[in-house]
Amino acid sequence: MRALARSSWFVATALVVSCLAGCSTPRPPPPDHTRAPNQYKPHLLYLLPSPHARLYVEVDAVEGCGPKDAALEKLRGFLSQYCAKPDGIDIVRSDVIPIKAARGIAPRALARTYINGPQDATAAPPAFMYVLYYDFGLSRNFQAENILHRGARTMPVRRRHNSKPYAETYLYPAIYFNTRFSFGMAMNEILLHETGHLLGLVDRQGDARSGHCLNRGCQMNTHLQYFRQFRWLPGRNQSALCTECVAELGDRATQPPLPNARYVGSVLVRAETDYHVLTLPDRLALVVGSLTDRDCAEFATAMRPEKPDPADDGRWFLYCIVKDDVLKEPAKLGAIATRFNDDPLYAVRRGGQKVFLDACSRRYRALGQNPDIVETLRPKILKPE
Repeated sequence: MRALARSSWFVATALVVSCLAGCSTPRPPPPDHTRAPNQYKPHLLYLLPSPHARLYVEVDAVEGCGPKDAALEKLRGFLSQYCAKPDGIDIVRSDVIPIKAARGIAPRALARTYINGPQDATAAPPAFMYVLYYDFGLSRNFQAENILHRGARTMPVRRRHNSKPYAETYLYPAIYFNTRFSFGMAMNEILLHETGHLLGLVDRQGDARSGHCLNRGCQMNTHLQYFRQFRWLPGRNQSALCTECVAELGDRATQPPLPNARYVGSVLVRAETDYHVLTLPDRLALVVGSLTDRDCAEFATAMRPEKPDPADDGRWFLYCIVKDDVLKEPAKLGAIATRFNDDPLYAVRRGGQKVFLDACSRRYRALGQNPDIVETLRPKILKPE
């Protein structure tokens, strides 16, 4: 458990340990608690014109790792072809991260530090997509595979397997592109491959396995195809999406918009009855009660530590704030806490009730009120550890 001393906005926090794998290479399905649930479909925010009619892509890069203009133009063409964004698609080069600042720091920690989000406050809020180009050689000392388990006194170090570029679609959509992986070859195809994952590919039955297309030559086949078929050699045509993958995206385009999900700046927000879930790389926040855009901005600011902890990568921290309007109706606290058990995200189901009750108790004390109602609820609601 860890508290953020830098921001008084978060009144409760809990560590939710999970082993989240990237999806750039085929591997056995993850445990149930790390698999994206069927209700979790942020890719529709990219594909559909509602609730966001515009798409904003932020590209950050460690010094010396930035993509060429041609790569971003291919990305623009790919997104324009499959994303219905009538107000346009903006691809913006943002921070150039100094080598010194990136050394020993995990990519998701770098992302939290340098994500800026859309900068035009006067325009309608766009959907947000984040791409980080980094050097695995600089960040390889971080321990993203350290897993805490009951009774463990030390955290065993496992071999890194995410040195390949990968897209995370769960819990926070983003692309982490290690430029050392391919020696500068096939980088355009790899970028489009990972972008395809952010758009929801490949999730069909039959000609797909482990999130990848089985059709030889398809852009959504495993990355190894680029080298087996030597498509990166001069004079060779780059692969494109097969007809099945195109049809899958076409089917997604006919689905109704997500009624309760949207981006506010760089923060992915999902609204549920009486609470909201805010998401950034490796970080979640529960806002119980009314939500404002300022809450989202403060969450993003609080998640930009000056010195990211190298050991935090892959470990989810769940924060909570309870608005005063909720505390005015103490009879509803138990019902709200019970709803966390049905949330589609494991991290919320695992730690939501505890951080919520802790937040209520601390907030009551801060207001000079007796928190006995919370302490009465705690043994009735929380399961024994």
